[in-house]
Amino acid sequence: MDVVGSPRLTKLIGALTIEECDIPSLDLDINMHEVEDISGQDLLDLCKRNDSAEEERNAPTSQPRSARFSVLMKPSHMFDKCTQHIWQYELYPFPTWPSPSHAGEVFCFGISIRPKMSDLECRRKLRNLNYLTNAEVIHLVHDMEAEAVRLYSLGSWSGAETWFRRIVTAKQKVKWYQPHRILSACLIVIGCMVQQDRHKEAQQLHKDFHVKVERLLGVDHRICLNSREVLANLHQKFGFRAELESIRRQVLQSRLITLGTRHPDTIDAFHNLAQALADLERHREEAQRLLEIIVRFQLETAKSTGYTGMEGLYAMQTIALLADVFNSDGRYDESENLWNYAQKFLRNATRTACSQTFNYHYSRAHGYRLQRRFDESEKILRGLFGHYEKSMSPIMKRVVINELTKVLMETSRQREAKVWLKKLYFLYVKGYGPAHGYAMSCCTRVANCLGGLRRHNEAKLFFEEVLEILASSDDEQMESRVKCIQEVNGWMLNAEKMMMEDSMEMFSKSGNSEGEWSDTDNDDEDDKDMDDIFDPLCDS
Repeated sequence: MDVVGSPRLTKLIGALTIEECDIPSLDLDINMHEVEDISGQDLLDLCKRNDSAEEERNAPTSQPRSARFSVLMKPSHMFDKCTQHIWQYELYPFPTWPSPSHAGEVFCFGISIRPKMSDLECRRKLRNLNYLTNAEVIHLVHDMEAEAVRLYSLGSWSGAETWFRRIVTAKQKVKWYQPHRILSACLIVIGCMVQQDRHKEAQQLHKDFHVKVERLLGVDHRICLNSREVLANLHQKFGFRAELESIRRQVLQSRLITLGTRHPDTIDAFHNLAQALADLERHREEAQRLLEIIVRFQLETAKSTGYTGMEGLYAMQTIALLADVFNSDGRYDESENLWNYAQKFLRNATRTACSQTFNYHYSRAHGYRLQRRFDESEKILRGLFGHYEKSMSPIMKRVVINELTKVLMETSRQREAKVWLKKLYFLYVKGYGPAHGYAMSCCTRVANCLGGLRRHNEAKLFFEEVLEILASSDDEQMESRVKCIQEVNGWMLNAEKMMMEDSMEMFSKSGNSEGEWSDTDNDDEDDKDMDDIFDPLCDS
C-alpha cells in the first residue's frame, strides 16, 4: 500500500501520531508543492548496477539512546520538574522494520577496534585494486570506512570526502557485497561537499540520484529518506523555501510511519521541519509547538547523562531555535528564560566548540540585537569570529558576519560595517557564485553603505572588481550574468555621477579643483581592538 501517496490514510496516521505527541496544529496532509528533483546524469554511475544481490532490509541494530521524557511547560512558566516516564521505541502505528536504526548513523561499524589506515597504504592498495581478491577488497573497504567515519565525526569534511570517494572506488569491484553501503557513501560525499560550501558541485552530483534510489529501494527506505534530506539541504542552501518545507514534511511523514513517534530519527525530522517553518512567518506558531515537543524529549535524554554529550548539544540547539521564534514575536522575556535555563543546565555543552554551540551563541547575539542590547550582541559575534573562524562552517561564518554588520549599521558605524560587508560579499561569491541572489543582495548592501559614507570612488573601484568577477565567471547562466552586469554598471555610473557632483561642490567651496576630497584611504581592517577579545564559549 502506497501510504505516502494516500492522502486519506496519511491523514489518519498523522492524526494518531500527532495526537500521541500533542501537536494539534501539525497537518501532514497538505497540498504539497510539486518539487522537481534535480535531474541529470547518474551519481558516479552507481544506480546502474546490475547485480542480483538482495538489499538488506534490516537496519543495523544498535543500542538506542535513552529516552526519558521531560515536560516543557507553557513558555511563560518555562520548565517544570522532569517526569520519570520511560519509553521504548515503538513502530507506531504500523511497524515495518524489525528493529530501528540509530539516529543519523549511515554506517554502523565496529570502527573503534580497527587500526588506523595510513593514506600512503590506502593509495598503494587502491593502485593494485585489480590484483586483490574479493575478500581483500572487502577488508580494505572496512579499513577505509573506519578512517572515513573518524574524519567525518571530527568535522574534517575534505578528508572524509576523500576517504568516502575511495570507498566508492573500491566498492565497484564488489558491488554484490552490501550494495546499500555504496549508496550511503555517495550521499556522504555529497554531504561533505555541502559542508565545504561546494553547493553547485553537490547539486551536480545529486541530480536524479534520489529518483533512482526511490525506485530501487522504496520511498520509506532509510537511504531514500537520507537522500531526501540531502535534497532538502541543497534547497535550503539555495534559498528555495517552499520546496524545502514540502520535503521536510514528506520526510517527517515517512519517519513517523516507519520508525514511530519518538525515534531519534523522527525527532531530527521534527527539528528540521520546525527549522524550515520558523523561517516562514505564517507557520511560526506551528514551529513553536514542534520545538517545545522536541525539547521535552531532548532534555530528558540529556538529563540521564548530566546534560553533557551529544544530547546536551542537540537540546541546546533546539532551545536556541525556540528562542529565535520567541524573539521574532517580540517575546523577549520568554527567550531570556530559555537562555537562563540553558546556561544553568547545559553550561558544559555551551563551551564545546562545534556547530551546535556556534548556532546557540549566534542565536543569543541575534536576540540581543533585536532587544537593542548591541554591546552584548557585538561582543559575542566578534568573539565567535575572532576565536573560532577556522572551526566554523562557511555558512556559519556568513551568518555571524551578517549579524555583525547589522549591529554596526544599527549603531551608526558604517565605516566598520563596510569592511565586513565586503568580506561577506566575497564569501557569498565563493559559496554560490557572483550572479546568485545572495551575492547580489550583499553587493547592494555594500553599494548603499559606501554611498551613505560618500565613498563614491571606493564604490567605483569595488564595482569594477565585481564586474570583473562576473565577466570571468563561467558557472552562471548567461541570462542571469548579463542582468547582474547591467545592474552593477548602473550602480557604477551612478557612483561616477555622484563623484562629479561632489567634485563640483568641493570646487565651488574651495575655489580650486585640488580640494581635499579623497576616499581612497583603504581601511580594509576594522579598527576594533582584537587583542583582548571576548571568548563566548569560555566566558558563557
